[in-house]
Amino acid sequence: MFLVFFVFTTIFFLSLIFNIYLFFVIFAQPDKNKLPTVYIYNMILSSSVDIVIMFLTFLMPMAMDDGPYYEFRRSIGQFLTINCTFFYEHPLYLTLLMIIQRIYAVFRPFNRHFTNEKLWLYCGIMAIFSWISLLIPYFSDCPVNIDQRRYTFAVDCAERHPITLFQNRYLIVLPFTTMLLNISLIFYLTLQKRLVLSSSVGNSTTSVTVNRPIFQRSKQRKSFEKMLLFQSVSTTAFLLLYEVSSFFIRNFSKEYSQLSEDLRMWIFYIRLTPTALFCFLIYYIGTPSIRRLLIERTKLLYKGSYEATTVIQM
Repeated sequence: MFLVFFVFTTIFFLSLIFNIYLFFVIFAQPDKNKLPTVYIYNMILSSSVDIVIMFLTFLMPMAMDDGPYYEFRRSIGQFLTINCTFFYEHPLYLTLLMIIQRIYAVFRPFNRHFTNEKLWLYCGIMAIFSWISLLIPYFSDCPVNIDQRRYTFAVDCAERHPITLFQNRYLIVLPFTTMLLNISLIFYLTLQKRLVLSSSVGNSTTSVTVNRPIFQRSKQRKSFEKMLLFQSVSTTAFLLLYEVSSFFIRNFSKEYSQLSEDLRMWIFYIRLTPTALFCFLIYYIGTPSIRRLLIERTKLLYKGSYEATTVIQM
């Protein structure tokens, strides 16, 4: 058990440090027009809060005896659970907003419906919706309470609240839908590009491309939208890892329960790891331009020539 505690505490701690560093790098970048900063800030906040709560609910209890642990769980377990759930679900809803913005940008490239101010408003509306769906079960007779001893989000009643049951069963539909929309959009853009290229073959002018709004955007805008698509795809993919594994464990519970306790413990904490590594996986692994920004900023910092006003091309 010490090995599990050490390994995953180290991962959680390094992930939190990375989130803090990512925030300051993005915040200090003078030219933010190419960056989907609203989404990045939301993701950093969600991931960081989840890391802290998961440490308190799933790692710290390893060092506690059953008596103190169950008292801790009884006193603040439900409060920590609802916050853990909210900050996990929030990026799920954001992926839907991302792909809606990306689709809208393709067909209405010069719209003003997704300015940063309006995006903060949309994010707030989605957060309110999410909180309402979580607070109803929270104030019912059957709230969800993380149980580290059983490696599960448990309820102290015979049947889960209908809203909780609905979310457990059908939340997986959201990332699947978002991924399907992302793939469809990629195919559409690829097809449009091929049609334009085939139409321009043999013509002495390339004006055929000018009549398509998709190709009229500035290089800066294209960079922003490409990054948004990368972010949406990678976020959805990593969230699907947890949701798909939950689906299989839920539907093959009998077979899963027959595994040894040590194996189930490792499986559980490995499933939590992508949530802790969320920002690292999305912005360093999954988004080349932000990875380049982080590397260049780190080089400047190492050389002692870091200046916030320095603009790094992405």
